[in-house]
Amino acid sequence: MWLGALAFYAGIVVEVGADVLGSHTEFGFITRQVTIWLNTIGTAISLILLAGLVINKEQPTRRGQWFLWFLIGGSQLTLWILHPWLDALLDPNTRSILDGPGEAFYLRHRIYLWVSVVQWGSGIIYFRMLLVSGKR
Repeated sequence: MWLGALAFYAGIVVEVGADVLGSHTEFGFITRQVTIWLNTIGTAISLILLAGLVINKEQPTRRGQWFLWFLIGGSQLTLWILHPWLDALLDPNTRSILDGPGEAFYLRHRIYLWVSVVQWGSGIIYFRMLLVSGKR
């Protein structure tokens, strides 16, 4: 559900929201609030996956799952660190980017998005491994 919601939000909701509000900047002020929820859910999922790895020691794909978990959990921690760094360049009162043309903001935003992509991709592979190991 978490990975599907993230993909749906990034692929559809962001574009529709920007169209409705007239710009990605305007919609970004909604996204800055939504990402707190996405990060909270991602943290909960990371902890659930960690508990599963600790409890289930019989799984044959454990080494790969640990590696992927570190990518998922490490990405989540990084997203929590990056969010205020990115948010510092936004003024919610005027709904504007504080660094003029937004070059610093857009660089930080790209970094945030790439970390999200690493987390999402790692999650997809992780859950595929769960499905494959469950068939044995």
